[in-house]
Amino acid sequence: MPAPTAWEPPPGSGVAVRVQRAWESLQAGDVDTAERIAESLQVNYPQWATPLALRGWVALARSDTLTAAQYFQEALRIAPQHVGALTGMMWIHRTRQDWVSALTYAERLEAVWAHPSDFAHEAELIRRRAVEAMVEQARVARRQGDVAQATHWYRQAAARNLTDARLQVEAGDWFRSLGQVQEALPYYQWAYQSDPDDMQALQRLAEALIETRQWLQAKPLLERLVRAEPSQRRWTELLQTAELEIQRSAVYNEYQQIERAPYVTRGQVAALLYLEIPRIAQEPLSGRPPIILDLEDHWARTFIHKVAAMGLIPLFDNHTFQPDRVVQRGEFAFILYNVLRYFDRHTLVQVPPALTIPDVSPLHRYYVPIRYAVTLGLLLLEPDGSFRPGQNVNGPQALRAIQALGNLLR
Repeated sequence: MPAPTAWEPPPGSGVAVRVQRAWESLQAGDVDTAERIAESLQVNYPQWATPLALRGWVALARSDTLTAAQYFQEALRIAPQHVGALTGMMWIHRTRQDWVSALTYAERLEAVWAHPSDFAHEAELIRRRAVEAMVEQARVARRQGDVAQATHWYRQAAARNLTDARLQVEAGDWFRSLGQVQEALPYYQWAYQSDPDDMQALQRLAEALIETRQWLQAKPLLERLVRAEPSQRRWTELLQTAELEIQRSAVYNEYQQIERAPYVTRGQVAALLYLEIPRIAQEPLSGRPPIILDLEDHWARTFIHKVAAMGLIPLFDNHTFQPDRVVQRGEFAFILYNVLRYFDRHTLVQVPPALTIPDVSPLHRYYVPIRYAVTLGLLLLEPDGSFRPGQNVNGPQALRAIQALGNLLR
């Protein structure tokens, strides 16, 4: 308990001595003397908070907490930062084990009083008990379906114990259960920062980052999870997804143009295959990569190298890819067919023998691939039944076909 000299500056000379005498009398058990001095000071200085605080402590010495609280509250109305009154209110609520209320006054004291270490220890005890009470109130409200109260108490508890990883995870889980992943994210971040080795905190933060599409931040966490739990296929798949999305964001502007393009190029088709069909990106390669002479700084070179190495889009004889060359429907059907064959799915497709396409004869170089693409619904015939293999493929057609093919390969 701070000495009265730390409570509030006295209003006149000699007053401090009287206050100190009242306090010493109270400590010595001479409650009556302390009360007489406090009453006298109150009469002489009715707008001064310290006599009221002294009378509050006198009431506490007589175990009259109700009267004590009234005096302390009146003192705080005059001087909201009065150390003696704040300490008295904190003590009253502590003895009642009303830890949340006790913490309210302890925090106010911390803000206005250069407190010694013994008070810091007491304040930490109160804070710990108050957080426990807040969490319990949050859980009760949760069981009762009171979303507002559960939310209030989780916020209050988590804000007062940032180093408790389990509490931060529990608070984050609450907001995530409400569909408020963005709100949950800071709690998972605090949990992970306070204990980077806590696997639950690591998992929750990685999941929240993925759900909010923060792929770059999620990637190192997913790498840790893959190393820690190599048997969990889920983390490997999420890491692969994150890597794909990071690559997609790196070429965002160019990739977005494909959706609206009046025609697509070989480079754009390579990007679509790589980014829309996860199995292509995940497919391991062996042997030497192909030599491609005309990519230089092309935005899709990473994707082109992969699909060319898999033989999905063949190179020309002079080792060029010609990424800006426009793709026509016949060639596009051939590319889709190559993907089916690579993953050995073409054998599962039954092409109707009666399927005839007026402008695609059995002698057409893309006869078989076109029949497969039409049978699977990847490419549609014109109203007159023709395919028009020499017509350019536009962006929406290419995106729809490759996404549909990706679904078939899952």
